[in-house]
Amino acid sequence: MHPEYIFGEGIVWISVSSAHTEFSASWCLTKIQHGFFIFERSCHLTSFIFQLFIEGICCDIYRSDSEWKIILLRYFNPVGAHPSGHIGEDPRGIPNNLMPYVQQIAVGRRPHLTVYGTDYSTKDGTGVRDYIHVVDLADGHIAALCKLSDANIGCEVYNLGTGKGTSVLEMVAAFEKASRKGRV
Repeated sequence: MHPEYIFGEGIVWISVSSAHTEFSASWCLTKIQHGFFIFERSCHLTSFIFQLFIEGICCDIYRSDSEWKIILLRYFNPVGAHPSGHIGEDPRGIPNNLMPYVQQIAVGRRPHLTVYGTDYSTKDGTGVRDYIHVVDLADGHIAALCKLSDANIGCEVYNLGTGKGTSVLEMVAAFEKASRKGRV
């Protein structure tokens, strides 16, 4: 039996099958409702603390019963889309992330991009993030699921990112070059 628990509408996903668990999130815990933790993607608090909280719970489960096999995935900043369009981001409202915003400008749905924060101690003064393509992220999930068959696994944590920082202006320039749209 493989019950899946969804807390809220597409907010967090935990799949449990007897002693195999995969958990992935970059969300914030905001409240407990009816005995369940409720997570929100747009939380303005540091999600890292809450992710560590959940990781701690998962590791405690393993320590209490070593039959469990648990893989915890830490996402960095997912961007892009699968060529089919089935995975990726195309928000209906105002985007909360850089790439969907830039994409909407390129197709005329938004007039311009305002870059907030140009005085960071980076080479161009804008914020730097580790971006990972959504297909690479999906591949990371598949690799994690395959690893669960390893008899020696206990409770392991993996970072899913590229290990390379890209600034806001570098990301905009890369989009302009790839889309051949010129200035966004």
